[in-house]
Amino acid sequence: MSFAPLHTLSPSTLQSIRLIATDMDGTLTRGGKFTADLLRSLNALADIGLPVLIVTGRSAGWVNGVVAYLPVAGAIAENGGLYDPGDPELELLVPIASVSTHRHKLAQMFAGLQQEFPQIQEAADNRFRLTDWTFGVAGLSLAALQTMGDRCLTQGWGFTYSTVQCHIKPLEQDKSAALLRVLQTHFPGITPDQILTIGDSPNDESLFNGDRFPHSIGVANVLHYRDRLTYQPTYVTTTAEVDGFCEVTRLLCHHRHPSELVV
Repeated sequence: MSFAPLHTLSPSTLQSIRLIATDMDGTLTRGGKFTADLLRSLNALADIGLPVLIVTGRSAGWVNGVVAYLPVAGAIAENGGLYDPGDPELELLVPIASVSTHRHKLAQMFAGLQQEFPQIQEAADNRFRLTDWTFGVAGLSLAALQTMGDRCLTQGWGFTYSTVQCHIKPLEQDKSAALLRVLQTHFPGITPDQILTIGDSPNDESLFNGDRFPHSIGVANVLHYRDRLTYQPTYVTTTAEVDGFCEVTRLLCHHRHPSELVV
């Protein structure tokens, strides 16, 4: 059953979790910003030995800074395009022979969309990207988003969107495929049924695929998209954005260390 209340997550499942894989914008933020509550939650999870892996649509450049400053195990960026383990070496997770040629082709696809939708503008962080191309989602109707997805597909590209951006990307590039690959190479002792995946929007949909990740959670703002998701999270929090993430943290800490005080 999808969208079950978070409190119905069984104690045995909570005890079995060994890794949290979470979206960032709309899931770890409040109004687009990090908060003191987030830092307390991340530190509380570290204290009970649960690593947090960020899985975001944000750019390689942005996550490089995030991984350096937050107490996390690493970050998958650009909706599965690359992995930043927290050292100088970024790992491409999709086959790209030439980044410059790849980005030129992405720019051509974006220019084609812009002819049909002249209001769209390149996102500020697009210059820091390697594998995808982004533009703002604000003001775009569901019909426009569906049309853009169709246009990209006919040209051999994938398309997705979040609460902040639209992404033109390789067809095979998604968060779940990237997470499975990173698990094999960097967390070989952890299986998909030992992971909590957390998200809030359509670009997190592959993390809600129960055939791959049986324990998925949507923070409450995911309910805005419930009619657009083929794969829906198994559980949902009562509060939105980072407050929902804090709910998950409290539940995990209660079942690991009942005396642990968290937000």
